[in-house]
Parts: sequence; structure tokens; C-alpha cells
Amino acid sequence: MDIQKGKFLNKSRGFTLIELLVVIAIIGILAAVVLVSLNSARRKARDSRVQQDVRNAMSAIELYKNDNNDAPPASLNDLVTSNLIQQVPTMPDGGSYTFVVSGDSYCMSGQLSDNEYYYARNGATGQTTDGSQPCN
Repeated sequence: MDIQKGKFLNKSRGFTLIELLVVIAIIGILAAVVLVSLNSARRKARDSRVQQDVRNAMSAIELYKNDNNDAPPASLNDLVTSNLIQQVPTMPDGGSYTFVVSGDSYCMSGQLSDNEYYYARNGATGQTTDGSQPCN
């Protein structure tokens, strides 16, 4: 410690309140950016799972039709009882897929994050761009 005009000067200083607030603000901004990026990744992962579930079910439905004189299953449960899938797929958020059978044709769809639908209809897949439900 130095003595100057009768006062002690302490050369070691801590952080000021302003410096601490700036650091906390920077950490907060970085955390917000990371959370936004994670939400985007979660949305993409959810959409990817919906698409994969619909494609897998479509393959199982086509196998079922081959075994049953081109008749589609009455419900997705028929695919489980035929041992073509292990369980009826559920939406990542806990909802259910739409499955409609009309005569010899079928349609299965799941809603994506952007209010669009991914669907399988009679052996072909697609995605709506206007937000309409393709299996009505």
C-alpha cells in the first residue's frame, strides 16, 4: 500500500456495479440467442419425425394392401395386429394422425409446425402449402 498525503491507497480493485451489469446483460443476450436457435431445431426435429412417421405408415399400409387384395386397413390398429408396425404412431406433441379410408383409397396426414400438413395418399407422399387438411 502506498501512503499519499495521509491516505492509504489500495491498488487491488473489485468490479464496479456497471461492469457487472454489462457482463450480466451480455450473458442474457447470448442465452436468448441460444434459446431461439434451440426452438428452431426442435421445430425441425418435430417436423422430421412427423414426415418419417407418415412415410413408415404408408409403407406398412402398402404391405397390408399387398397381403389383403388391395384393400387398405380400416384403421392403423390393423397394421399393429398384422405385425407390420409395433405401435400406432402418435404425434410428437401427443396428438394423433388423421387416417381416412374411402373404398380402395386411403389418406394419412400429420400437421407440421407451420400449419401445413405432410400426408400419404395411395402410395404417394406430399405436403400442403396452404395449410389445408388433405384428408377430409
